[in-house]
Amino acid sequence: MNTKGLISHGFIGGMALMSLALGSGNVMAVPVACGDGVNTTESAVANGAFADACQYTDAGIANGADITSYVNSAWGGGFDYIGKDDEAGDLPGFTLTVAENDEADAYKFAYSLDVPEAWLGQTVDWVLGIKQSSNSYVTYLFEDVTLGIDGLFNNFWLNPNQQTVNDFSFASGFIRPAVVSVSEPGTLALLALGVLGLLSVRAKHRAS
Repeated sequence: MNTKGLISHGFIGGMALMSLALGSGNVMAVPVACGDGVNTTESAVANGAFADACQYTDAGIANGADITSYVNSAWGGGFDYIGKDDEAGDLPGFTLTVAENDEADAYKFAYSLDVPEAWLGQTVDWVLGIKQSSNSYVTYLFEDVTLGIDGLFNNFWLNPNQQTVNDFSFASGFIRPAVVSVSEPGTLALLALGVLGLLSVRAKHRAS
């Protein structure tokens, strides 16, 4: 995937702000929240599309139960945990793999979600979660994504030496079936009866 030139003006401005922080005298790692001009919806890609939304927390995300609870509270529920890049999750046969991106574009990391054959081609909502530093965790929501998934991401923050790094502790993933809005048969039947009733009344009115 060639995504050269995807770094936005917001990214450049955000990096400038981070550079200013280097002289602040702080000696702690500085996580970078989503939407700050550095980590944005354009920091992650799934099947060639940017994320629809992103959220950030510093509440201490670590194990599968913690991150599943957080993701479902942040994104409306219904998500199943498919695992981290170094461990299996709740759905058998799903594998999330992350490696350094070998393409000459704007993203350091590439990932893929391999799924069982029965799931191929299904449409889901996909959340990519990236643990930054300390307790910070960023999630990217992609709506209506077709399985399997290939994607890219960056993850910028300041380390304890106040150096800007593009790195992560672990990546994790979550899926839920995409909701397709379809009218219920009962609703359609009532609508049809209502239309027929109106037509009948109109016909009787004309006859009289």
